[in-house]
Amino acid sequence: MNRRYIVSLCGARCATRCLHGASIPGALLALLMLTVSASAAELIMVRQAGCSWCIRWDREIGTAYPTTEEGRFAPLRRVDIRDPLPTYVETPVTVTPTFILVEDDREVGRLTGYPGQDFFWDMLSEIFVRSSFGREKRP
Repeated sequence: MNRRYIVSLCGARCATRCLHGASIPGALLALLMLTVSASAAELIMVRQAGCSWCIRWDREIGTAYPTTEEGRFAPLRRVDIRDPLPTYVETPVTVTPTFILVEDDREVGRLTGYPGQDFFWDMLSEIFVRSSFGREKRP
């Protein structure tokens, strides 16, 4: 019999069942959730209130970044320097802005400071080359 599965990931109270009412085993559900996040990447921008270089980055790059290939591959997440960073970011951040490229829950590389729009993209691309984004771009 051919069964189609509908998986609900909205919380503990949802029943996860196939169209015929049989439960989907927890291990399968866990595997599905791992598959969803397996290639997740993000660019973390560590910033602080009053940071003039952060404001300059927002003005010069911030609106364009989400529309670029890099921005679609690794969406930007802004984090205040006083907030806890993910545990896989091992080196503390002491300068704002700092840009940390993260993929599969590991730090791929970082750019400390903002060198201005003339140098930012080239320096960022050096980090992206080390990610799966860079491997896809190679001939």
